[in-house]
Amino acid sequence: AVMAAGADAEQEADALLGEGPPAAELGERLATPDGAEPTLRRSQVAVCVFQRILRCECAEPYDFAACLRRATDRALVPAEFGKARAVLSAFAHAWTLLARGAHGQCALGSADAAEALAFSSVMLSHNLHGSGIGARRVSRSRFVEGCRCLDTARDVPDAMLGALYDDIAEQPLGAALPTDLSAAKMETLDAQSVAKQGWLMVQELDTPLGNAGPWRRRWTRIYEHDVAMFLTPQQWGVDGEIILSLPLHGLVVTSIGDHHPPLSPSSRSQSDACVS
Repeated sequence: AVMAAGADAEQEADALLGEGPPAAELGERLATPDGAEPTLRRSQVAVCVFQRILRCECAEPYDFAACLRRATDRALVPAEFGKARAVLSAFAHAWTLLARGAHGQCALGSADAAEALAFSSVMLSHNLHGSGIGARRVSRSRFVEGCRCLDTARDVPDAMLGALYDDIAEQPLGAALPTDLSAAKMETLDAQSVAKQGWLMVQELDTPLGNAGPWRRRWTRIYEHDVAMFLTPQQWGVDGEIILSLPLHGLVVTSIGDHHPPLSPSSRSQSDACVS
């Protein structure tokens, strides 16, 4: 679901941009609530900030590569994974709204797909420009193939992915370098075989009151003893890349039946469940 922003959030976004903070500071402030400010409120402000940046500073708001570059030039993606997700999620929601409004349709079917592609793009930037992310240098064909399935509604266009790769290969995106995934966690996962994997719709408890939050699409791997959820099917090996990790022992998965969110038609397998 795209987060709706009220007039107060829009005014705060205008005030924040009016201060003209450096890129690193703006990225941190978009990802970090002020004092007792609810996380959802800070997310709404961040979406408004990116809407203004993209609307005023990008000639073609439906051009994902150009918009992502401008957004990361203005607001550096923080190194901490939770903060990086907050910034990239806000960008994805803003870009999806503007692209649909400007073009009547969007190259990506959802903000979740845009967030996953933005994350993959940042990881690619680190990989190509000597930051040591990923076991080997990612080729253009491998990036296109790996990102093609990020949208459940349809394949992400190869031309769009190729142009994104070329743009990043020429110049890195504005993103602080994350830390590697801990050796202990890597050893735990590497020792287990993947029994099943695929996209799972998960209802997250991420609202300020702790009640039911929005439905989000997560790439899920079921191991012998654990369940791990990721933004994308690709494993880059960075700290915090695993959004959620749960032990299989004692895990209860309940089918939600007809009480599920509206989904785009897809030829790909997708499951819906409540996990407790």
